[in-house]
Amino acid sequence: MAASVVIGGLVSVAAASASASTTTAPTLFSDPSSLVNPLAGTGAAPVAPGNVGEFPGADLPFGMIQWSPDTAPDRTDGSGYAYADSHIYGFSLTHMSGTGCASYGDIPVLPTVGPIGSNPENASDSFSHAHEQASPGRYQVALGRSSKVTAELAVTTRTGLSRFTFPASDHANVLFKVSGSANGVSHSIFRVTSNDEISGQVTSGQFCGTGTNYTLYFTARFNRPFSSVGGWNGPVVTPGAKSCAGTACGAFVSFDAETNRVVLMKVGISFVSAGNATRNLDVEDPGWSLSTVESVARKKWNALLGRARIGGGTRSDERTFYSALYHSLLHPNVVSDTNGQYAGSDGRVHRSTSHTAYAN
Repeated sequence: MAASVVIGGLVSVAAASASASTTTAPTLFSDPSSLVNPLAGTGAAPVAPGNVGEFPGADLPFGMIQWSPDTAPDRTDGSGYAYADSHIYGFSLTHMSGTGCASYGDIPVLPTVGPIGSNPENASDSFSHAHEQASPGRYQVALGRSSKVTAELAVTTRTGLSRFTFPASDHANVLFKVSGSANGVSHSIFRVTSNDEISGQVTSGQFCGTGTNYTLYFTARFNRPFSSVGGWNGPVVTPGAKSCAGTACGAFVSFDAETNRVVLMKVGISFVSAGNATRNLDVEDPGWSLSTVESVARKKWNALLGRARIGGGTRSDERTFYSALYHSLLHPNVVSDTNGQYAGSDGRVHRSTSHTAYAN
């Protein structure tokens, strides 16, 4: 049977059989994103027999943020995720697809329950694929086999919104592994800027030994005040700490979830400044509706994926096609902020009012 693809009004016909004499008319799907499997390429059988370095988390086409789980602290490719792994060390804000070299994995965020412990940088929690859901622009997973914490993630181009649902506890925590980038860091900073907001930055890089660095800035805002805060610098954990500067910084904020078990957190990022990260957050996601962010992301994916119409083949073939098309639209990535500023390859900050700047 022959298969056909229509993109921008052009028809490409690929014959799957030499005897095929007809081609099924291309079909217009109203929701092609529903045919995408973001887990394809992570080693998930039967979709992919091996790991080609894909990540399953929440992202938009060419988005600046790729909010995705990291299943090993020393993952050597850009995805940070392998289907065979059983623990999540955090949900970091940046990833690259299919690179073959360690890259990004900046600012892993991990919800936990109970005392912070003496080594929060290496904290992790177990997960099962039976309690994991991934679709374009959205990711959800339940952490832990006994006291489960459910993490739901959705994104705009430069920001993310999460909903953490904790078991009833007066020690519901969110860890920020500020120095947890995949390639190590040369500098990291966090500051608690109010009773519901934290910001910071990390300098990392050295992608595939290129010798180049970047600095990623973030601002994270919560829908209610912290009950307590703290941080760590290397092996030293300091309850109550509201700032850190060094090569091994991390922060934690805690909440009383005895009666209100849900904590919402949104985060904005920038490669220019903490102020721009905050501005991106204010511009792109002024509300607290996870369903709204998910809906907008789905519409954006459908608008782009829907430019390709396919005919012939099986539903499995359709899923393979749209999953591959989805992965081809993850990079390059937006690097300019909502005000047009971006960090140039010359190390200076530039501003463009006429176009969006991309990298990767």
